[in-house]
Amino acid sequence: MPAQDIIQKWTGELQLGSGWAHYRGLAGDTSPHSHYPLQALFCENCAADINIDGLEVHVRGSAVVPSNTPHQLKPTVGNVDILYVEPTLMSPDLFVLKKVGEWRDNLCCAVRQVSDNKIAEALAIIDSRLDSKIPLAALAKEVGMSKSSFTEKFKRATGLPLRRFVLWRRLYLAVRSVSEGISLTEAAHQAGFSDSAHFSRTMRETFGVSPSQGMLNIKMSVLPDGQCLRS
Repeated sequence: MPAQDIIQKWTGELQLGSGWAHYRGLAGDTSPHSHYPLQALFCENCAADINIDGLEVHVRGSAVVPSNTPHQLKPTVGNVDILYVEPTLMSPDLFVLKKVGEWRDNLCCAVRQVSDNKIAEALAIIDSRLDSKIPLAALAKEVGMSKSSFTEKFKRATGLPLRRFVLWRRLYLAVRSVSEGISLTEAAHQAGFSDSAHFSRTMRETFGVSPSQGMLNIKMSVLPDGQCLRS
């Protein structure tokens, strides 16, 4: 097989927190993609190359890919640490930290930064109903807002329109279920995807890999809320 056709697999460990995740290991092949959580890359004992919105970046130390920014991390020779963090969990203090352990310590205690109580209520409702349809008009009415006001304030608070935010939370829930030993098909249905193909397509569009490519060689676990099991 020609060298350019060899696919490097993702091989390492993924720990899922509440609204964030930490991967440590070899970064494998991906296609260009973008995702809702921002991506913090740490190369404390190695180097990595990443294309961020068309700009080639050689990373020694750390780098951050903003939310919804097109990028492609090239396969790595050594282990890297990657944190995926929902923007509503971010505080300005995190950006001055340079060590992955410091980020994790902060994220383990982080809560969503949503000042509007009605939007915060809507976010809780969404997470409780991911296995069913979540119509925008009905959700806005349930939290006592007009459709137009809800649409504007929801996107301002989360950075995404409702439909895309719901899709992201479904993907997160499906990955979490797989980490707990549930099959891809069952995890897809529990998270509200129409089938495993829909789950697979969404993950490829979001992270540049299919569930089998991205999770087959990865040890996955779920972090108890408020606890950090590794530094």
